[in-house]
Amino acid sequence: MYLGGSGYLKDLEIVRKQIRKRISGFLKVSRRCRWGYPQVIMCYPLKEGKPFPTLYWLTCPYLNKCIGELESKGVILSLAKKVQDDIGIRRRLERANNEYARMRFSLLSDSIKEFLREKFPSYLESIRDRGIGGVSSTEGIKCLHAHLAYSLAGGETPVGEEVLKLLPSVECLDSPKCAMIESCR
Repeated sequence: MYLGGSGYLKDLEIVRKQIRKRISGFLKVSRRCRWGYPQVIMCYPLKEGKPFPTLYWLTCPYLNKCIGELESKGVILSLAKKVQDDIGIRRRLERANNEYARMRFSLLSDSIKEFLREKFPSYLESIRDRGIGGVSSTEGIKCLHAHLAYSLAGGETPVGEEVLKLLPSVECLDSPKCAMIESCR
């Protein structure tokens, strides 16, 4: 499945530099920074024939660094406690995880769904039922990167919203001279 336009190959080249590895299943850029570089991409739900849980992938080196720092400070645990303690947040997270799974499932053609239903039913169930970052519990938080990517791509997730509040900025601040932008060129 290809959703890219004329700049697809250039975007693919930049994304490879940003994440420092080959990527398969890249469909399109879902969000760009003010400098025009990809921040979030959309990925196909199958990778080499197996379920791939990441519908929205955070590719921005600056944001990945910020999120890594938050995760190392235990933010996942504090947000998980917040979800556990607040039924409103918990319900919003359940809706977000269900919507994420629904969107990922909708990318599969009817023929692929039928093939998986017949040959690999557990794969189909995984794509249909798992939420943001591949969580099996609709109340679960697995990866702040995935929640932020979903939020930046336009999805509504309370975890992504909380992460946004913790970030100094959603873009490199120091113009194109930012060291992180070197990974984007």
